[in-house]
Amino acid sequence: MSRESVVGLVVLGVLLVLVVSAAVVGVVARRRRGAAQDELLRDLGWEAVPVDHALLDRWKGAPFDVQDRGRVEDLRTGTVGGRPLVTFRYAWRSAATMAGRGRPTMVECQVVALDASQEVPTVEVVPVGYGQPSVQRVVGRQVVFDDPAFAAAWTVRAPDELAAHEILTASVRQMLLAPAYAGTRLRFESGAVLSWTDGPAPVEDVRDLALLLAGVLAHVRAPGRPEDEETRPAQAPDR
Repeated sequence: MSRESVVGLVVLGVLLVLVVSAAVVGVVARRRRGAAQDELLRDLGWEAVPVDHALLDRWKGAPFDVQDRGRVEDLRTGTVGGRPLVTFRYAWRSAATMAGRGRPTMVECQVVALDASQEVPTVEVVPVGYGQPSVQRVVGRQVVFDDPAFAAAWTVRAPDELAAHEILTASVRQMLLAPAYAGTRLRFESGAVLSWTDGPAPVEDVRDLALLLAGVLAHVRAPGRPEDEETRPAQAPDR
């Protein structure tokens, strides 16, 4: 065997060892990550529950207003700030897939919803410039607020303009201007406030998002109840 052949075999062996080592390290890292996620879920008291397909019919706006009915995965329930929580991965076939174009592709997001403990009107609040990928609008027309800072940061849509003003009081709008809420998408609908992410989210991100939703709900007054003018400015919860 020539010297070049021996050197080639040695190099190949080293590369094989490196590839195997990297694979092992990756497996170990994923297992540790999974164990850490499971531990955090236990600390939060969130439990895995059987998939509830009725969730697909509870909300009509984004991200559920797509061509594909989609499916619920990894459903968990618990509480945040004393309010019932439900979170799950929502997966659906892309519009291109539905049209038979290109390679079949699934789109995923993480949905986080907190019960509002009262009926709330449908009101969607998304960052200005947010491009809604859905194929239909079911939330309503854009609502204008005489609040330059809020209007520069958020786009509000609702079927009932008066209801949107009632729920997005000055204290709620001020809270949404806190840096912690930048980029968050939320909607009041069907007795809950929900948000959704681009792609599945780790447990710690779901927890932080749920805390933000709880902070908003803490300052939402019951329909018809006047806002307390002496209420101190709302503070965003720590993320």
